[in-house]
Amino acid sequence: MLSCVIYVRRDYGIAVSPLTRRLPDGSLIYQFHFLTVALWEHSAQELLAGNLPGLLALLPLTRDGKDQAVIDEMIVRLQAHDNYEMLSLGYLFSSLTWTREDERKWIQRRFAMLRDELQESWAYQEILQEGMIKVLLAIVEARFPELLPQAKALVERAHDPLILQRLAIALSVARSTEEASQSLSNGASAA
Repeated sequence: MLSCVIYVRRDYGIAVSPLTRRLPDGSLIYQFHFLTVALWEHSAQELLAGNLPGLLALLPLTRDGKDQAVIDEMIVRLQAHDNYEMLSLGYLFSSLTWTREDERKWIQRRFAMLRDELQESWAYQEILQEGMIKVLLAIVEARFPELLPQAKALVERAHDPLILQRLAIALSVARSTEEASQSLSNGASAA
């Protein structure tokens, strides 16, 4: 087995191998050897040459990851493997490097045709869930702050974005604290 640390952005400090830990008396506890890969220093071709589908989502973070042909290649290869979870991650990684308005629009257009498949991926569902939790908690905090502990306890257990969405709507239209509390109780039962 070969251990490797992959850095996706320049703004992090890069660890140096080996990582060693010692006791106060200087005795060695462990020594961990690993390779360090700074993606921005490598070309997309280097990642593609490895023929490892699990690394394809990282292509936008490579030295030439802002090349439209690189993004197209990533999409084509991941589609060929029906790997829409990695494609979702590729879309997210693209957003880290394709930051100008014209670049963002191109990425959005390129991924628009894949929207249905991407929305079914676990990555998209997780992001959707996190967004729904933030909205739900913001509604409770603004309208029924005394119910915030109850709402926070519920979102710890709720994993279905649809349940969270229905609950956010119910809380938005609740006319009283009692009605909002009942909605949270019903949401807890559904979660």
